[in-house]
Amino acid sequence: MSLPQLEFLTIVAQPVHSILLDHLLIPTDLSLSQCFNFSDDKSPIPAYLPKKLENLQNVSRITSINLSFDPGMFLRIEGPSGSHYMFGNWCGVGLSPSIVDARVIQSLTLFRISTVERLAITEYSASAPTKTEKSPVYPMLLLMSNLRTLTLTDCLILPFLFALNPNRNSSRAVVCPKLEEIVLYIMNKDKDWPCVDELLEAMKERASRGSKLPAITIVCPEEFVPAKQVFKLKDYVSRVEYRLDDVAPGWDTIPDDVGYTGYESDW
Repeated sequence: MSLPQLEFLTIVAQPVHSILLDHLLIPTDLSLSQCFNFSDDKSPIPAYLPKKLENLQNVSRITSINLSFDPGMFLRIEGPSGSHYMFGNWCGVGLSPSIVDARVIQSLTLFRISTVERLAITEYSASAPTKTEKSPVYPMLLLMSNLRTLTLTDCLILPFLFALNPNRNSSRAVVCPKLEEIVLYIMNKDKDWPCVDELLEAMKERASRGSKLPAITIVCPEEFVPAKQVFKLKDYVSRVEYRLDDVAPGWDTIPDDVGYTGYESDW
C-alpha cells in the first residue's frame, strides 16, 4: 500500500506497528517518527523497523546520524530527501546502560550506513573490550566508508579510538578512510577521557597508513589535559584545536515538523 499523499501518521502499538510498516511504502520527502518503550532484553531498534527497509524510501541514502543516550534513546537518521526519528525508553528493564548502548549501536548496522558522512553520538557508555571486533563500535564504523566527521559528546571515547586505530583492530584495516575531522566534547571529568598517548597512537598509525587526519578539535570546560600534551597531535594531525568551553551541541533537538507529540511525558 503506497501513501503518496500522506502528511501525518501516528501508530500507537507495542510493537505491532513494525508489522504494519512492512506493508506501507513510505513516500519520499516525509519525516517518519516512532516512539516506543523498551521492555525486554533484546536490542530495541529491530523490533520497531519494517523487515524490508526498502519501504523507507525517504532514508534510502543516509548522510547523517545523530544518536543520543540520555537516559533513553534519541535517534535521528537523515538523507537528502527525508528523515527517520526514533525515540526510545527502557527504564526499569534491569540492564546496565552500557549493554543497552552497545545493542543500539549494533542495530545501526541494519541500515545502509555506507553513505553516512556525519556521525554524532552523545553519552555513549559501553566500554572497550580487549578484542575490538567484539565491540559494537568497530563493525559500525567499518561500514562507514564515507564518514567525514565524527563528533562525540560526553562519551566513553576509548572504544572509538581502538576501532579507528589499525593496530588495535586485528583486521588491521583503516576504518573510515575518508575521515576528515574528529570533534570531542569532554564535558564530564568523570568520563573515560582517553590518555593523550592512546590518541597519539591512533593518529600516528593512521598517518603511517596514508590516512592522516586533517583536523581534530577537543572541547572541555577546563584543562583536563595540559595543552602542551594535546598539541603533540600536530605531528600526526594537520590541524589541532583545543578549546576551553562548557557549551556542548544539542544534537537531540527535535524539529517541530516531524509529527512528534511528546509521548515521553507518559514514560
